[in-house]
This record gives sequence, structure tokens and C-alpha cells, in this order.
Amino acid sequence: MSEFPKDPNRRSGRYPYCKPCHRERQAPGNARRQAILRADPVRLEAKRAAARDSYPSRYVTIRHTANQLRTHHPEMSVEDSLHWATQLRDPYTRCSICGLPERIRAAYKRKGWSTHPFMWRFSLDRIDPLGGYGDLTNIRVLDMRCNILRGPGMRTDAEVLRKVRRWYERRFTKEELWWLNPVPGSGGSPTKGRKHDRQVPPDPTQPDV
Repeated sequence: MSEFPKDPNRRSGRYPYCKPCHRERQAPGNARRQAILRADPVRLEAKRAAARDSYPSRYVTIRHTANQLRTHHPEMSVEDSLHWATQLRDPYTRCSICGLPERIRAAYKRKGWSTHPFMWRFSLDRIDPLGGYGDLTNIRVLDMRCNILRGPGMRTDAEVLRKVRRWYERRFTKEELWWLNPVPGSGGSPTKGRKHDRQVPPDPTQPDV
């Protein structure tokens, strides 16, 4: 009986066909629904957001991100994957080229900028495209827009930043772009005012002053 899917609406409690047949019958409908979602990016993003809200631990935890990194990059060790997963999930992590902070990316995405590539999550970039992900010195964190523009070493960091700055400056004021780097990797402010400073917990080993 375990070969037949459960159906609470039937007296027997099971479908009259086995699980392989059930999957075969469901395949056309599933393919049709996936095609509809792919044709409507906004609806697809809403469905994914609902899934993240339903299963937050699956999408948010550092361990899950580390597992994803090792799946895509088998040469990466467990320690390295946990290190980079922590960097990717840290709201104060900044893009190594333009300086976009993760928390600003997330805030703009909540305001409805999710259809733009630069609102996707941060990713890892190989400084030398011929190198692997097993070398920590060859990896850095970029936002998706800079990563896409750079490609496999097709553009220099300065060329990428020039394009990114032009894109941002057409859409935001100078006051809103306090984080934007004038040169690749430096120049932008990590925080805007004291209220945005990272809260560092006190060191329990140090005596009170």
C-alpha cells in the first residue's frame, strides 16, 4: 500500500495508481505552472518570498549557505565555506568594488527593486578567473551587478565601477549614495552616522573602566 499516494478524499485513503504513475500524471500540470511563473518574474519572486517566509531556517542560516557553496564549489573546504557564508550573510559586508552594503541592498529590495539584478544576493568572485575557489586570497565578495558586469575577467574593476556609478547616479541622489566608492574598493563610507554603526559587544575579559 505504501506504493500508492495518500488521498484523504477517498474512502480507501489512497489514489488508485502508484507513485510513478502519479508523478507522470502530475508532470504536465507542474510544467505548465512553472512556465507561467517563469513568464511572470514578479509572481515568481512573490512565490519564492512566501517560501522563504514559510521556511526561514532553510534560507537564512549560515550553515545552509555554506552547504550551498560547497555544492557549487566542491574544492572549497568546510572551514572556508563557513567563513564565506558568514561574510555573505553579514549585513555590514560591502561589495569589494562599488561598496554597496548588504543591509542597503536588502532594504532597497524590500522597497520593490527586486526585479533589478543588483538587488540579488551577494556572491563570490574569483579575482583570477583561472584560479579556483579553494584559495582564500583569490576570492572576494561582490554584489551581483558588479559580478555580472565583470564577468570572467572581461572588464577591469575600474570599468565596472564606472558603469555602476553611472547607473546609480541616474537613480539616486548624492545623499543616498554615501556608501558608493569613488575608486574600486575604497572611498565610500561604511556607515551613515552613528545610528548605523556596528554595535560591538563589550569584551568580558576587560575590566570595567
